[in-house]
Formats: sequence, C-alpha cells, structure tokens
Amino acid sequence: MTTSSGSPPDDLIPPDDPRFEGAQFISEGAMIEYKIQQATWLQGVRWHWATWKERPAVFIDVKTGAETPTVWDHDHCEICHQGFSERYDDDLREGWAMPGPAGLAEAEWKPNYHWLCPNCFEQYRERLRWTSER
Repeated sequence: MTTSSGSPPDDLIPPDDPRFEGAQFISEGAMIEYKIQQATWLQGVRWHWATWKERPAVFIDVKTGAETPTVWDHDHCEICHQGFSERYDDDLREGWAMPGPAGLAEAEWKPNYHWLCPNCFEQYRERLRWTSER
C-alpha cells in the first residue's frame, strides 16, 4: 500500500523498516485501512442481518491429525475485530453476515460465516458498494 507519491502512509510500518516485525501498524486506523485494501473479496458483497449462534466445529490437531468435536463460540467483525458470541459479555449478539469462506466455491460455503459489526457496515457501506437485506 502506498500513497500517490509511491511511499507508504505515515502510520504504516513498511517491511524494510527495522521496526517491522510482521503486520504491525502504528494505529488502528492504519490496520483497518490495510484490511480494506487487501480484502478485495469485500467489494460489492451482499450482507443480511442475523443473530449470532454457536455451532458445532471440529478441532484438528496439526501434529497428529486427530479430530475432536468442539463448539465454535465466537467470530469477529471482518474489519474492526469486534467480537460476536452468545457467551462473552462485551460481544455483539447480532450483526451483518454473509456466507463463506470467501475464496471457496459457493457450493462449499457455510451460512453466516463472515460478520460485520453495525458500525463498520455503516462506515464502509458506500465505499465498498455493499447491499443488504434485513
């Protein structure tokens, strides 16, 4: 990501900076801007209003391949990382959702896979050309 002059924005630590240790940002605003510019799949998405619900999941141990049934107990806003859950006090219980995961064929999508908090939806709706249904 660069400015019109070809240099990185002031609040983004570029990879050639000695302070860089991965995806580090000086501000939350820089992190959000980076996410929006990198997540091209967010362009033109259709969202619907939904209540967040826990769902069955499977934990796969990467070392052994063993599968253990578990519960998916939370998600996060795709932009600001606000939590969604039924069990954590500060998390949202409802928000904007869409199927996914993005990048897979639609036949493989699961409902309510990607989530947006109401604030991010309103803030970025026009810029990212989102449509919605309630």
